Amino acid sequence: GFLETREKLKKRPWLIDGVDRLLEALTRQSNDGESVYEKALLFVDNAGTDVILGMVPLARELLRTQAAQKVVLVANQVPTINDITSAELEAL
Repeated sequence: GFLETREKLKKRPWLIDGVDRLLEALTRQSNDGESVYEKALLFVDNAGTDVILGMVPLARELLRTQAAQKVVLVANQVPTINDITSAELEAL
């Protein structure tokens, strides 16, 4: 399951590891203390747990930490295999 897979992951730093730069960029603030990012667009692809346990919490965290002033979740109008659609996302 999830925990077993997580245990098998290599520890940081990874071969390509931009996590620290991402966190630094997300927490950067302007001179007046506001986020330097007016809006974050998060493309939501897969349906189900990816949305509920991944993208929605990420969007909430970006707002909570003021990494962005607004967060917009976007999706395709038509699904491909297991994608969430814009209409389904709107219903959430």
